[in-house]
Amino acid sequence: MRPSPLLKTSLGRTTGWILLLTAVAIVADWFAPPIFGRHTLVLGLVPYWIALRYFGFPPALVVLAVSGATLTYKWGQPYSPAVLLLEGLIVGASWRREKNPLLADVLFWALLGIPFTWFLHTYVEPIPHPIFEQILVIQPINGFIALWITYILVELLPPPPRGEGFKPVQTFSTFLLKRYVAFGTFPVLVAGLLAARSFEQRVLSDANTNLTTGAQFLAANISRHIAHCRTLVQEVALRQTDPAWFADAQRLSAELRAVHRSSGVFVTMLAADADGTVFATAQTGAGDAAPVQPRPVADRDYFRVPMAGGKPYVSGLFRGRSFGHDLIIAVSSPVVSHAQQRLGIIEGSLRAGDLTPFLKHKNSAGSSRAFLSDAALVVIAATTAAHAPPTQLAGTSLGRAAARRDSLPTRVTDDLGQERASFLSVSVPVPDTDWTITLQRSWGEVMSPVVAIYTWTLSVAVAAAALASAFSAWSIRHMLRAWKIIMAFSRSPDTRLEQLDDTVRAELPHEFRELIQNLAAMAHNLESERTQREQLLAQLETRVQERTRQLADALALAQTADRAKSAFLATVTHELRTPLTSIINSTGLLKLGAKRTGEPPSPALLALERSSNVLMTVISDVLDFSKLEAGAVELSQIPFHPAELLGELADILAPTAAAAQVNLHTAALHSADLAWQGDPSRVRQVLLNLLGNALKFSPAGRVTVTSAVLEADGTLPRRLCFTVMDTGTGIPADKLETIFEPFAQLEGNRVLARAGTGLGLTISRRLATMMGGQISVTSVVGQGSTFVFWIK
Repeated sequence: MRPSPLLKTSLGRTTGWILLLTAVAIVADWFAPPIFGRHTLVLGLVPYWIALRYFGFPPALVVLAVSGATLTYKWGQPYSPAVLLLEGLIVGASWRREKNPLLADVLFWALLGIPFTWFLHTYVEPIPHPIFEQILVIQPINGFIALWITYILVELLPPPPRGEGFKPVQTFSTFLLKRYVAFGTFPVLVAGLLAARSFEQRVLSDANTNLTTGAQFLAANISRHIAHCRTLVQEVALRQTDPAWFADAQRLSAELRAVHRSSGVFVTMLAADADGTVFATAQTGAGDAAPVQPRPVADRDYFRVPMAGGKPYVSGLFRGRSFGHDLIIAVSSPVVSHAQQRLGIIEGSLRAGDLTPFLKHKNSAGSSRAFLSDAALVVIAATTAAHAPPTQLAGTSLGRAAARRDSLPTRVTDDLGQERASFLSVSVPVPDTDWTITLQRSWGEVMSPVVAIYTWTLSVAVAAAALASAFSAWSIRHMLRAWKIIMAFSRSPDTRLEQLDDTVRAELPHEFRELIQNLAAMAHNLESERTQREQLLAQLETRVQERTRQLADALALAQTADRAKSAFLATVTHELRTPLTSIINSTGLLKLGAKRTGEPPSPALLALERSSNVLMTVISDVLDFSKLEAGAVELSQIPFHPAELLGELADILAPTAAAAQVNLHTAALHSADLAWQGDPSRVRQVLLNLLGNALKFSPAGRVTVTSAVLEADGTLPRRLCFTVMDTGTGIPADKLETIFEPFAQLEGNRVLARAGTGLGLTISRRLATMMGGQISVTSVVGQGSTFVFWIK
């Protein structure tokens, strides 16, 4: 079956709207505006709730699924989108059941949303602090704002067509309160969020500036300190331009000790020749006469790089060989003769820990920790024990930030400690070195004033909503009371008139007061009319009672007459049947005697037999009709075989069919062994009436009777159905129901000598109804009729 054009139009319109709302959900989730702590305000649930209201759950589910897929792809994880999708399903279901969606949203986050989010981001997809705490706050606010926007849009949009979507039932008070609160306080929330967002940007800008300035200040301090050390080493190297002078180990050791003592910055100083062998040293704790232990340093960067490049060099972090296990940094400079020959190096070693005070210098950034790392991303010095040397930053988020040397601060998640946390981080290069200063400030410390301003903003919005609700409820209290009285008056005008009079004196707007005054006047008129009507009704009641008594008396007389008539008919028919039976039997005996003598029956005898049978049929019909009228007919419930019943009917009516030259055909369209529960005698009586009529009005034609079992359908039970079809004269369409009325006959049939009383079909239909069945007829004039008779 093809769908109707109207259905096609409806499906096409729904599909178009769903595609549009899906596109809006994708845009709302992908290009979500930033809010508190650089999070985004995702509003993909708004198109879903609108689709749910207008088109029902299955189409709206498409919008929700696409919205969740967009967030999953954008965020790289399905857990946070799953919480929002769950919120959309639960709040939408409560809204469809005419529950308060705002209350449902609050209960969802309190009982399910926040605990589920905490579990996901603690055990399944851990996130750092304070982002974790922000997520626990941002997601409920996000869902509440989305629901708030949906509610406002739903109030602005037209209601869904009848039979589509859903429209919650609202009382007058909730209608006014919700609209007043929603439209009155939403601008306060939006303005507060915009102001908070502006404040957040200023706070982040100030924090970025202070952090960058602090990092540059620390880098400059360390650069000056390293430059001073490099200058000391370079000055010693510049005084060794004479090869013979440089080769004097005792003199050079004395000079190194003098520089070492005067500078106070080096742990040790050494001189190495062109082969990389140390031949002069000066170190802390060693005497002037301490012997020099030759050792090779040709494999050290502080030797190879200056010898290869001819320039001073500052190394990364490494562990010294000649003393202890200190982590040191080497500052070296090549020794170049007048002939530009590289004679060796002068090197001074610094302890890594000696640079830590430079990282703790107080600065305007108020930083919580700082790192100094070399080119290999090894921490040289740090202000936190968790990242003390020799921490390797390669492969960590901090190492990636340090390698990028971001000129602007960014939020970085620390993944080295026991507890993940977020920091505002900036990395700047240390001038004249390949080192990097990374300065970090706790993200929670940065966002602390922002949290305060957002808290105040939301508190003001909630307080405004509460005050708006209280004020609106207080300001319309008289109107709501009057409205309730009007509603009660509309249900029961006669019992609320006094309250309506009192309401007229209440403080109400002019239009409302005029309405109540008109209603009160109408109520008084109704009361007066009611009094007059009651008086009139009392008079009418008296007359009706008199007429009722008269009618009851007349009815009693009529019923008595009817019972007398029925009794008379029953008595007469009984009295007539006895002599008539004798006449029929006597006629049969006379025919039998004539047959034995071989003489044909006389015409008078045949006429007597035929008239006696017709008279017996008439009397039987009248008697059955009287019993049916009196309710004296009782049905039996015994099993019988429909196929055998059809055979009996064929045997009974065979002579009549032969006399009328009618071809009588019977067929059982079911198993011959089929047994049915019912009254076979009454079924036989109905079928005899139907077949008798078919034989009467189908001269030289065909009559077919069939039986079949029809299974139960939506309105009818399982039933045994008999169909009687003839090729007779047919029945006009306007007479198809008339033939079932008592004593009714078609005009053309009254001239027939074999026409009956007109009670056969009436008796048959009443018997069919008593057996829980029905008789119906279809007919075409000149082509025949079909009677269908079925029982349960």
